[in-house]
Amino acid sequence: MKLLAVQLGARMAGDLVYATDQTSTLILAATNRVFRFGINEAWFKTLQDVVVNLREEIRDSEAERRILSGKNCIVACMKATLEDHGQNCIMACKKATLEDHVAILEDQA
Repeated sequence: MKLLAVQLGARMAGDLVYATDQTSTLILAATNRVFRFGINEAWFKTLQDVVVNLREEIRDSEAERRILSGKNCIVACMKATLEDHGQNCIMACKKATLEDHVAILEDQA
């Protein structure tokens, strides 16, 4: 009977050691996951900051684009006005007669 009790005691001790090992493994696995989650969370936070910065840069770029687009429209209008004025001057010069040129030169002198 003592032998049976010793064998049962040994088996129970073995089972406890096995359970302890399994528990340690599970605790270690859980700790690793928590650690990885912490790293992933830190990376996620960093990526969020990057996205926020990129959005701000896009907003700034869009504002600059609008300003430049407005300036471009102003320059295009000025160019068209100058081209029209130049064409009008050329047409006026073509219509002018030799007498008109002489009168202009006399006025300048």
